[in-house]
Amino acid sequence: MLQGHKNTLSMAFLLVMLVACGGRPRNTGNILSLAAVDHLSAVRGFMDAVKSGSISTLAGLWGTSDGLAAEKMDREELVQRLRVIMTYLAHDEYTITEEMDAIFQTDNEKVVTVRVSRGNCVSAVPFTIVRSGDGWLVKGMDLEAIVSPRGRCRRSNR
Repeated sequence: MLQGHKNTLSMAFLLVMLVACGGRPRNTGNILSLAAVDHLSAVRGFMDAVKSGSISTLAGLWGTSDGLAAEKMDREELVQRLRVIMTYLAHDEYTITEEMDAIFQTDNEKVVTVRVSRGNCVSAVPFTIVRSGDGWLVKGMDLEAIVSPRGRCRRSNR
């Protein structure tokens, strides 16, 4: 639990520093890239943003090796997609349990498993994280691996 608060504070500090240093997105209004220093920090920041309901933080951590999805996507579509992701990934707790086999890893792309707990339901969700510029962004996750966003356990991935 304490780790989540540290990560949230770290992300807030990073956001303040980006604004103070004049970091500005290209076509994204007020969305700044929050690309993390390592791939696991990107996942932690993303999951902490899901928990806090911060669309702008999610938007600052979601993209491809070419940059933020927000730079290429209509803002309304971006917000809609991120709300769906937030609905599926809503959680009481999460843990990053493992990095996938080396066959799935490169210097620029990593795959990790995140155990997402909501009530009695636990899901193992693969996340793909990519290097983008000087940092890492969450490229995607397998939302089909998550239990029903309505709270019923569709299947248990324990």
